[in-house]
Amino acid sequence: MNASVGGAWFCWLAAALAAGCAVPPSPLPQPSASQGFDAQRYESCPDQATQAIYQRALDRLQAADEAAALPLLAEVVAKCPDHVVALAYYQDAALHIGGEAEQRMRAHCEGMSSDDPSPVPAFAKARLLSSNFARKTAIDELLKRHPDFAYGWLALGRLHRSIGRLPDAVAGFQTAVSKHPRLLAAHLELAECLAESGRLEESQVAYENYLRAAPNDRATVRAYVQLMIYRSGKPEAARPWIERLLAEDSLDESVRMDLAACDWRSGRVREAMDGYIDALQRRPENARAALNIGYLHFDALARTEAEKREHWPKARAAFLLFLQMVRPADGYDYFERSFAVPFRLKQIEELLGPAPSTAPTLADLR
Repeated sequence: MNASVGGAWFCWLAAALAAGCAVPPSPLPQPSASQGFDAQRYESCPDQATQAIYQRALDRLQAADEAAALPLLAEVVAKCPDHVVALAYYQDAALHIGGEAEQRMRAHCEGMSSDDPSPVPAFAKARLLSSNFARKTAIDELLKRHPDFAYGWLALGRLHRSIGRLPDAVAGFQTAVSKHPRLLAAHLELAECLAESGRLEESQVAYENYLRAAPNDRATVRAYVQLMIYRSGKPEAARPWIERLLAEDSLDESVRMDLAACDWRSGRVREAMDGYIDALQRRPENARAALNIGYLHFDALARTEAEKREHWPKARAAFLLFLQMVRPADGYDYFERSFAVPFRLKQIEELLGPAPSTAPTLADLR
């Protein structure tokens, strides 16, 4: 692949594959009569035979077989030149494969007429430009001539997001959604950008719009669950989705940890404790589970002097296990290991005296 081409610009429709983009999100708002984006023109082929070829290409992409998908996509874009989704997949696959495949794709796009009244030729060429500045200039010009072209607004949002201009990215995704309310990729990136901007209530709405249409997108369900639990303070909004994820895979450790966190933040402390204990039993090196057990014993279950004397020994054992096991993966782990946990261990020692000389075990946490 050409290293000068930004990776964030390509693979831009992966979310649509994960979502199963053929499923229409019927609860989403419908465009008004003044909006001129023709989804059927840009997202499908008029003849069933070519549409079947496109579906075969999607199947190969789902199977991570770009080499098999590439000739199918080339055939689709040759027969349906306005099929912008097929064109984007074709470009991305060719760029990933590189070599002659990339050369043929570039030649095809360069041969598209700039005089064509469709926005697709200009869009195709813009995607292949080598810098964010050049791509933005081309997309801006395209949108002046084709202001209803939703994929142009999606691309503009992504360009702004890639350089950290989140307010402009949000505006681009919002415009894309207003032009094409069924454009799932725009709903998803709008939700992500709003969350990154701290606009959590708006992000929740955008995530829910997306998930009504793409409930099987497991990665996005996880992102929504974590937003609700850890940032928005709405754990019960996450619970039905957690239960759905566990119904699909009851052994998913991350989701089981989310369920315990959901219980904790919903005031179901004993259920949370059981969840973290279970996680630690399943994988004894789960440092984050040990840490959370420590905090449950230290804070949630220890309000009075008597409760502290009952639960702080268990908190100390959990914190010591955490320090033994943790291999910091992020700033949170470093902070807990270096500052927060040692500070709490000092508090525990002031009340209970020195820690026992024996190494803590799982039994000490119960």
